[in-house]
Amino acid sequence: SGSCAGVALGGFVQGGGYDATSSRTLGLAIDALLSARIVLPTGRAISVDARHYPDLFWAVRGGGGGNWGVVTSFTLRVFSIEETFGTFEMRPAKIPEYMNYLYSNANDLPNELNMRLHCGDDFGMSNSCSVFLSWVDLGDSPNGFNYFDEVLVPSMGLNSTSLMRLDPDVMQQMKSYISIPHYRSTTSGFIRNEATAVAGPLISQAYSALYSKFGGHQDLSFSLEFWGGAISEKDAHSTAFFWRNSLFNLQFWVEVKGDDDEAMRKFEEMKAAQLMEHQKLKSVIQGYFVNYRQEAGSISGWQYYGTNWPRLMDVKAKYDSTNLFRYGDSVPPKEL
Repeated sequence: SGSCAGVALGGFVQGGGYDATSSRTLGLAIDALLSARIVLPTGRAISVDARHYPDLFWAVRGGGGGNWGVVTSFTLRVFSIEETFGTFEMRPAKIPEYMNYLYSNANDLPNELNMRLHCGDDFGMSNSCSVFLSWVDLGDSPNGFNYFDEVLVPSMGLNSTSLMRLDPDVMQQMKSYISIPHYRSTTSGFIRNEATAVAGPLISQAYSALYSKFGGHQDLSFSLEFWGGAISEKDAHSTAFFWRNSLFNLQFWVEVKGDDDEAMRKFEEMKAAQLMEHQKLKSVIQGYFVNYRQEAGSISGWQYYGTNWPRLMDVKAKYDSTNLFRYGDSVPPKEL
């Protein structure tokens, strides 16, 4: 599901369902959801779609998994596509320039283009970043690699020799990358579009500060997803997923393997530094992706769901008034 091979379909879809290689073209997974089969807290199984239980169907599309009942099946629209992959390297100091380019040209970049910036050691990149490109052809698009080489790279002021074609099998292996650390801490957030010029230097400084202290051991990574495109073509209230207008979603994560005292000490040190750097970014963050959970209790429902939050609580009260399905950040039947 998406680009994380360890994530199952149920939570992926109900949280929104973003894929860095195709969502700018095809939209989120919930935009392709036609119906779902749900077992309610009463034990009753129902099918929900645009005509049957439309309020619950709305909530299932972006309201987060584990809130309304047990989803036993999905019916999704599928697409026939051809994908072309490419990549180029970039120094962390270039992050502000990269973000400003995408922000300034967001309305002109074709929906077929999907981009994700990744910095860190986990793919052997050392202290550098790679921009992964995906061109999704629905049957009537120009050649993807030609677009990368002849339009995108020159317009970004890059040398054409920096562009490398990626074999689809290699890209699939990277999407299937699974790390199972004993300790993991992740921070993320949607950047306010109008704060892009401020956010770029802050992000570059945060990554460089963390890398200078902890980098080189495959324990520290950063990614910046480029959203927009088909995602933003739907209204923020058309489904429970609210942050459709966002262009950038960032993630910092630290991972430490080992279960001894030294591993725990290292993790706590890295986590403290990570949270300190993330705190510096809060002024440019407008909300959080429910599929990228923060520490339980640290984020409010408004920050996950925006102004869809009150409606989600109403749906919860209607279908699970006793709050049977609950966890640290689940939707309550009323604001607690």
